[in-house]
Amino acid sequence: MQRREPSEELLFPPEVYERLKQRYTERINAMIDYVKTSNQCRSRQLLRYFGEQNNHDCGQCDVCMAYNRTLTNSHKVASAQALIRQLLADRQKHPITVLRKLPLPYEQIEAALKDMNDEEEIRVTDGLIQLT
Repeated sequence: MQRREPSEELLFPPEVYERLKQRYTERINAMIDYVKTSNQCRSRQLLRYFGEQNNHDCGQCDVCMAYNRTLTNSHKVASAQALIRQLLADRQKHPITVLRKLPLPYEQIEAALKDMNDEEEIRVTDGLIQLT
């Protein structure tokens, strides 16, 4: 417990007011940037604001979700499926890790595999993948 001075007895020099105004303006501008920025993960933006670095997107904010939707649109998934079919054309079992060699983002490969598996076009057993 400490004694508080009455506010009418407190005097602040103009420099203090200017510094407070500048910090307030910076915080407002940071909030505006947060709302307007649509090409960087919200989580990364918040961490940067607080002085931390993060190299990974959260995958759950509106920015990440929009990016994932563009990666997994039907045209891109269809071309990923074509590459997977080409890779598995010999109808042999391959380690699923062979898909890492494809020059595609992970999200596209994952969406293509899900669709191919749903259509029973591929079979994945014990870490091995093959066309059915």
